[in-house]
Amino acid sequence: MAFEVKIANISGSGLSRTVTAEITNTGKKDVCNAWAQVEVFSDGLKMMIDGQGHVRQDLGDIAGKKTVTKQATLRFGLLDGLRMQQAGARIVLTIGSGSVPEQTFNYDYRP
Repeated sequence: MAFEVKIANISGSGLSRTVTAEITNTGKKDVCNAWAQVEVFSDGLKMMIDGQGHVRQDLGDIAGKKTVTKQATLRFGLLDGLRMQQAGARIVLTIGSGSVPEQTFNYDYRP
């Protein structure tokens, strides 16, 4: 089993961004209790999201060959927000479940 991820949209400005991702279970079997973890790096430094090093969101069950769309709003501190505005950022999305190995996807963001 494997996942495919497409970042469908990133919106917002200033100190927050809303990321919309489409996550596809490419396998034939259902994946139960899937989750996604988001980390953001800018100019070589890990950014704090809502005061944390990452944000984790439950995706629930994803049927085989099906896609779910999830959205997360990421809020940054002033210095991280300014750094991202100037240097852009790398969004690192890790998808996992108790029944499948974790997979990591990277997306380069330029405001």
